[in-house]
Amino acid sequence: MVRRSPAAILVALSGLAAYCCLLGQSSQTFTGLQPNRSPRDESAIAMGDKISRQAGKARRGKWQKQLVNTVEIEGKEMPEMFLTFLGPEEDDTPFDVRQATSDTISVTFEKRPYGIVRWQPGKDFKGAMVKDVAHGVFVGDPLGQAKAMGVKSGMVVKSIAGEEVLNEDFEAIMKKLGDEALGYKLNVPFPLEVTFAKMPSSR
Repeated sequence: MVRRSPAAILVALSGLAAYCCLLGQSSQTFTGLQPNRSPRDESAIAMGDKISRQAGKARRGKWQKQLVNTVEIEGKEMPEMFLTFLGPEEDDTPFDVRQATSDTISVTFEKRPYGIVRWQPGKDFKGAMVKDVAHGVFVGDPLGQAKAMGVKSGMVVKSIAGEEVLNEDFEAIMKKLGDEALGYKLNVPFPLEVTFAKMPSSR
C-alpha cells in the first residue's frame, strides 16, 4: 500500500477545493446565471422563453398551413405559399406568353440575388413575367444586376442557359433559375445566361 504524508494530502485537498470553486464559477458563466439574481428576474426570463417558443410555434404553423392549403393561380392548384412569395397586386393583368415578341435581350447573371423581386405566371400557368426589379444599394450590389443590364417589368423569360423555356410551367422556370424570391436555392451554374422577350405592352 502507498502511504501519503499529511502534507501531501492537504495539498491535494486544497487543489480539489480550488477546482470545485472554479467549476462553480464556470457553470454560472455558461448558464448566464447571476448569483444575486432575484426570483422575479428568473420568472421574467422563463416567461420570455415561453413567449419566444410560442411565437416560433405560431410561425411554423403558419408556414405549414401555407404548404398544405392550396389556391388556384392562373388555372393551376398551387400551395398557398406561392401567393405570399408572388405578392400579386390589383393592377396585375393576365397575359399569354405566346404573345411575346421577337424583341429580346440576353443578360448574364454572375451570382444571386438577380434583383428580380416579383414574378407573375402567365395564362394556364405558362411562362414567367418580370413584375418588379430592385435597385442596387451599393456599387457592385448583385441585387442591382437585372436593372443594370436592362431587365424591365413586363418582360418574359425566353431561354435559360440556351434552353427554350418560354412555354414551360412557371414553377419549372423558377426552378431552373434557382430564384430565391420563391424559395428555390438550387445549384445553378454561374455565370447564367438568360434571355428575356418583350411583350407588346412592354415595348
